[in-house]
Amino acid sequence: FQAEDGIRDKLVTGVQTCALPILEQQWENVLRGVDGVEFVEVDAFGRKKLKEDRAKSGIIYEIPPKPAQPGKNIVLTIDEDLQQAAAESFMKDNKTGSVVAVDPNNGEVLAMLSWPSFDPAEFSVGIRPEYYKQLITNEDKPLRDKTILDHYSPGSTFKIVSAVAGLEEGLINESTVVNAGYTFKFGSHTFHDWKVGGHGPTDVIKSLYRSVDVFYYKLGTHLEIDTLAKYARFLGLGQRSGIQLPGEIPGLVPDTAWKKRTQNAEWYPGETLSVIIGQGALTATPIQLAGGLEAGRDIDLLHALGQLGRQQRRLHALREAHFLLEPQLVGADLLVQPGVLDGHRRQIGRAHV
Repeated sequence: FQAEDGIRDKLVTGVQTCALPILEQQWENVLRGVDGVEFVEVDAFGRKKLKEDRAKSGIIYEIPPKPAQPGKNIVLTIDEDLQQAAAESFMKDNKTGSVVAVDPNNGEVLAMLSWPSFDPAEFSVGIRPEYYKQLITNEDKPLRDKTILDHYSPGSTFKIVSAVAGLEEGLINESTVVNAGYTFKFGSHTFHDWKVGGHGPTDVIKSLYRSVDVFYYKLGTHLEIDTLAKYARFLGLGQRSGIQLPGEIPGLVPDTAWKKRTQNAEWYPGETLSVIIGQGALTATPIQLAGGLEAGRDIDLLHALGQLGRQQRRLHALREAHFLLEPQLVGADLLVQPGVLDGHRRQIGRAHV
């Protein structure tokens, strides 16, 4: 397949093997094409007969060869520069994890990296046993695509969903101000904000760019878990993104039915206070967080080249690289105002959007 502008063309060889990187494995039938066939007459020793030998034997019939049919190219949305920058960041800091960057304007995946990685060329002609052993015994699991196969607590990034739910349900609005201290007592349990001393008076805008836990603890006392789960699923969580790769897991958006089914227990209101800040039983994959929060927009890894060149598209994407919700929700209109966009360019507590 080829990336944009012919970046790093890769050849799928004729070796019949299933041990291919996940993308090549998914599109093997498209990439490979059809093998050609040549019919050859041989003697008793398996040697190809020359034309004069064939004429002497009186055999003049010849089966015409079948020409090979080349496979098709698939063009990826991956931007090499962004992908390389992501890899260099992981290598520089010696970190393990994954990164996904999505163009908010069209849902195209511009970077998608799981780290540590491996050399796909090793699989093309039969992997060396010592290299394969090194991969499968590595505790950082380089063969596992962490962008679609691992799910994590989304943390403060989920507060976007919680804010939308509160706005849509009329529990908060742009004028709502909450006094957010360091602690919030609910029942017999005391919940703490990440910032010692608290944040003081906080509206929904500040609650996002300062990642104010107490704002959402208080909201969670009025927001049912099933209602919060409804908005989370509407925004793409708890379900597969539909990216053109096999094996993607859906993550988990807990609700009362889930707890009854899995634990035969009732949902406690205090559990909602953990979920509303992206903790508790809630999990999501990196690909869901990168693209699923675009209000149901499809996430694409393959595309036909459009009118914009790669450099033009990248500059356009970087100019618009802020959190963006389609105005399909009334409450979401508030979240796409300039002040909110400025806030989302900053670090949100211990997480980033």
